[in-house]
Amino acid sequence: MIIRHFARQDNVKKARIFTLFLIIFAPIVVSAQRLSPRSTVEAFYKFDRSHPQTFSRRNIDARKRWFSAPLYRMFLNELRLESAYLKKHPDDKAFFGDGLPFSPYEESCGVAGRSYSSKYNVGRTTMTRNAADVTITVSWPDPCKLAPDRYRVRLVLERSVWKVDDIIYSDGRTLAQDIRAHRY
Repeated sequence: MIIRHFARQDNVKKARIFTLFLIIFAPIVVSAQRLSPRSTVEAFYKFDRSHPQTFSRRNIDARKRWFSAPLYRMFLNELRLESAYLKKHPDDKAFFGDGLPFSPYEESCGVAGRSYSSKYNVGRTTMTRNAADVTITVSWPDPCKLAPDRYRVRLVLERSVWKVDDIIYSDGRTLAQDIRAHRY
């Protein structure tokens, strides 16, 4: 009996120590698993550049995990407006007729019979508590003689995860402004 009593007390102590361990270290482990704004943008562009660019529900949903809730709603609304417009004007080109707007439309260039692809570089990150801007530079090899194009990806922190909220193009326009301003 006495042995069982001490065994139970020992298990209670172990359970308390384990619970204390979880309380102290679980937040550290969870925050360590959260991607930084830079790594979020890197993962997003890696996925974006290796998947179809057509502006469709399927392709938007494939990227949904990287979008903030407002950006995702904007895309869905734009799809709805585009669908209604194209039913009435099937020969017209839709606003996102060239594809998703996360990199330049000119993905490659041809010089002397060779085709060159663009490359992107994730640059400087500026952060506040709940927002971050990550610079993306899209460039082409020297034979293309094309100037680099710089974007800023604006991210927001949603439920402890960095999400793409807007794209700021090299001329200062933003994706959200373009979508809001566009009228069919």
